[in-house]
Amino acid sequence: MEWKQRLERNQTQLITALIATFLFGLAAHGYAFFDNNISHDSLREFHAEILGNDVTLTAGRVFTPSYRARLGSDLTLPWFNGLLALLWIGLAVFLTVRILNVESKPAVALIAGIFATNITVSATAATYIHDLDSYMFAMLCAVAAVWLWDRHPKGWLAGAVPIMVSLGIYQSYVFTAVTLVMIVSILGLMNGRNAQTVLWKGIRAVGMLILGGIGYFFAMKGLLRLFGGVLSSGDYNSLDRMGLLNFDSIGGMIIGAYADWFSRLWNAYSSYPAILIRGATALFFAIDIAALAVFLLSKNRGLKEKLLCIALTALLPLGMNMIYVLTLNAANDQMLYPT
Repeated sequence: MEWKQRLERNQTQLITALIATFLFGLAAHGYAFFDNNISHDSLREFHAEILGNDVTLTAGRVFTPSYRARLGSDLTLPWFNGLLALLWIGLAVFLTVRILNVESKPAVALIAGIFATNITVSATAATYIHDLDSYMFAMLCAVAAVWLWDRHPKGWLAGAVPIMVSLGIYQSYVFTAVTLVMIVSILGLMNGRNAQTVLWKGIRAVGMLILGGIGYFFAMKGLLRLFGGVLSSGDYNSLDRMGLLNFDSIGGMIIGAYADWFSRLWNAYSSYPAILIRGATALFFAIDIAALAVFLLSKNRGLKEKLLCIALTALLPLGMNMIYVLTLNAANDQMLYPT
């Protein structure tokens, strides 16, 4: 009964999120969903039982076969992959607006547009459409984990489960959760929460990520042993690439992550004139800087809150683009949803 009442209270936001997501998603990706022009790995892995499931297992994406068996399809069906992908994106938009307490319909629609037209979605639809819906489900799981963490003091324990599932479908989407946690923390400070409360809540988020990671590690080891798979090694996207990080390289990778993040914003892919895109980017930066300045100049907020807000704001680009560091600058557009 409680869930029914919550759904009735939030049905306008849910419907708005889903409709806006499908409108933006079909406008941006309809060509890929309906022309059946399969290419790249989608052609090679057309039937997952023949090849694709083995590929995902050895890449550490051990929950993908289960996802395909229960929610998706072993066949590459662009219209079906696209339908499910937009459904998962729409639900993620709904949870995001609930996390951020967004009530305005235009704002919900704008967030849906950002989620649905993300370059990661475009790049995946063009080359890995057989994985598009599972990737968006991984993104939804990451968002759901943050929603659980945000809604209840012990929600971080439950949130470890969707984090584990997200990691087991495509590891890079966990940084969607990291990004949302940081944004929620920054907004909490700006809306009057004290530094200690925000900090302890952030620590619980870290605990959620660690527990989810531990669960994923044991699930991966168990499923690989069960199916006789061997984890891939030495590839640009293999998990052991993180082992190449050392004290000599990590500093340069972190600096590179910030530079890459800014470059992706400043030189965003678009069919519109570059001056228009850069103008919009500069405007958004100006608004963000102004909002931060107002907060920092406020006499109603303490020094601890201001310092923590500065630290989180400074670390946000790194949190969004941490995959750049972990892959030693080998990440591609399919791995960069938060940026």
